[in-house]
Amino acid sequence: TNTGTGTVTLSGTGGGSGNSGNDNGVFVFTGAVVSTVNGNLTVATANGGGAGTGDTNDGFQVSGGSTVETTGSGNVSITGIGGATAFDSQGVDVNNANGVQATGTGGISITGTSLNAIGVNVTGSVVAAGGAISVTGTGGVIPGNSGQSGIGVSGAGAAITNTGTGTITLNGTGGGTANDGNDNGVNVNGGAVVSTVNGALTVHGTGGDAGGQPGGAN
Repeated sequence: TNTGTGTVTLSGTGGGSGNSGNDNGVFVFTGAVVSTVNGNLTVATANGGGAGTGDTNDGFQVSGGSTVETTGSGNVSITGIGGATAFDSQGVDVNNANGVQATGTGGISITGTSLNAIGVNVTGSVVAAGGAISVTGTGGVIPGNSGQSGIGVSGAGAAITNTGTGTITLNGTGGGTANDGNDNGVNVNGGAVVSTVNGALTVHGTGGDAGGQPGGAN
């Protein structure tokens, strides 16, 4: 926590060997809070680790009721790359409500790249109160892995919302090879919500997959 104008910067690289899993680059969990007020909060480099058939080696993950936030004019910036394992290693994984938020005037920028799953996976929520939200995701390219979307916002309660005049921009590129299927650029499903109040909402989606069921935006 930084209560003034100072910044917070996090960088991490997951380890692991054999068929290890849950080797995240930066993992914020079990009610933890990482916050600034008027300084920027940056996850500069979050690289998932793991090896072999291990899974859930996310670049960046927030879960378990935790929050990464700014409360004043500070901006949140997160960059994550999932581990080079067999499957289910997201670049950026937001698993709980208000997992990433800017409650003041600051904006949020999230960039996630997966090698085998979803680039940016949101089953919790990303919330701003007027600053711009930008999310860029690139899905994985492991043969036989379906659902390697660029951006996924999935399930009841999942949301990317801006409650003020700020904008939301989503740029997603699906991965996949051969006939994997469901490698959407941007996939919002299962009751999830992406919304703004007075700001523009822009979605750019490019489907992946050479021969399955790709979709630019779903």
